[in-house]
Amino acid sequence: MLAGFGLKLPVWDKSGSSAAALPLPTPAEELRPLGGAASRRRLRHVEQVALRCLDLGAAAVLQGYVLEIAAAGAEDVLERSETFWTQNPTWELVGGAVGRRQLPIFELRAVLAPAPSSPSASSTSAFRAGAAADAGGEELGHRHVLWREVVCLQDVERLHCEDLSSLKGISPLAVPLVQIGREWFSTPSSSSAGADAAGLPSAPAMEAPKRLPARPLKQITTSEICSHGDHVSAMLSRLHDLKARSASLREAMEDPVHRDGAPAALRLRGQRCTRSVAELRLALQERELSMASLRGQLHAARGRCEGGAAWCSEAAAEHGFFGRIAAARHGGRPDDERARREVQYRLQALRMQLRCRQMRMLHEICQVYPIENHGSYWTIRGLSIASIENLSRQDLREEESVSTALGFLAHLVATLVGVLAVPLRIDLRSPGSSRCCVRDLFELCAGPGSGAATESGGIGALSEPREWPLYYKGTEKGRFETALRLLRDGLQQFMYSQGQVDERRLSGDNLLECAEAILRRELFGQRFVP
Repeated sequence: MLAGFGLKLPVWDKSGSSAAALPLPTPAEELRPLGGAASRRRLRHVEQVALRCLDLGAAAVLQGYVLEIAAAGAEDVLERSETFWTQNPTWELVGGAVGRRQLPIFELRAVLAPAPSSPSASSTSAFRAGAAADAGGEELGHRHVLWREVVCLQDVERLHCEDLSSLKGISPLAVPLVQIGREWFSTPSSSSAGADAAGLPSAPAMEAPKRLPARPLKQITTSEICSHGDHVSAMLSRLHDLKARSASLREAMEDPVHRDGAPAALRLRGQRCTRSVAELRLALQERELSMASLRGQLHAARGRCEGGAAWCSEAAAEHGFFGRIAAARHGGRPDDERARREVQYRLQALRMQLRCRQMRMLHEICQVYPIENHGSYWTIRGLSIASIENLSRQDLREEESVSTALGFLAHLVATLVGVLAVPLRIDLRSPGSSRCCVRDLFELCAGPGSGAATESGGIGALSEPREWPLYYKGTEKGRFETALRLLRDGLQQFMYSQGQVDERRLSGDNLLECAEAILRRELFGQRFVP
């Protein structure tokens, strides 16, 4: 660092004594490498060309210009760059005429870029003329040369840098800079000497680029630096003191918070809530998928049931069972007796086939709606349904699960009614959903003098039966209790019609227990005794 100011540093020998202060070598004293490396430099070795602070005029920069490389004193162009709009162009040479790049000396030009063709040709030509007049220069053929200089690669000076951004000091102004290998080189201030040495005609004289006026340098003495050193030391010590106080205050503020553990507890609670929400969403998706599969299975079972009923009706019509039975009853001939026995045999076979199909469908229904006894409570598809007395006092927070379970039970009863062809006095609306309703079909028979009460409290005819909801959210409690009683009466009527007389179950108010008894009786052909 001191060598940059032109100071001499003492050199210490091996014995430890101070030798005479030797001056450091300057870049001007650098020797050229042996072997004639400078004499072997050619245009093909140049990788990049750069210019800094190239003053061409504002109009020329706005119009744009291109850089051209040609042989010194020649008009033909060897390589041409893209258009530049800056005073600090950097051109990377790629490709080109390799056979003609074996030149040790070349000419670098800045030529005004041609204006693009447009409808406003007159305005473009006027702007180009103004840019040429502002920048000066000369005409070369149909091109306007703004700046030119001959570069001799044997006389370039090393800048000791591999990147122009890391160049220390101010780069030469309006002087060509070339990169050979990884290092940058600068041409001398005058290019005429290189051209004369090569015996080539020099370029036409041009005006030197405009230089910015030199600014006066401010001189700082050592005494001023020493006088301000105490002030800087005081400011640094004060800065360290403030940093230490800030660190102590931050520790004092964070200590009670970490001691209580409130942030960790809140963070742990947030993580648990996020995990539980994700698990609930997965469970909801699984429930939706299972419901979709159950609906598909029920639809297929209903289709098979309808197909079996149609097949039975077609078989009965084809063989004429009822006609043969009537003929066998009225006549006593042997042929009629054989026909009667044949008809009975076929009826028995059809009855057996129908019963087997019904048992198969009942088994599938049990798989779709499994009813389980857990001792103190019963469940259908994992959802619990309490007794009618407890359901009347059910909490609103459990309304969704209870109404869904009642919808499952209603769908189970409706499927059993369709499979076993058992008529009931109740009608189930929207079974399988959480908004299922029950209708009493006996209300259809109420006439003007039957004494049936209307919803308004009067006596009169009913055009259609009323719907009683199997859910208690947003409805009256009495309507929900009426729907539960109607569903219980329907299950008991089902048991009576199938010959199941169990006073304990008939007198009880557990709906799932009655449904499970019906399924057990139809599947195994006997009464289920727990």
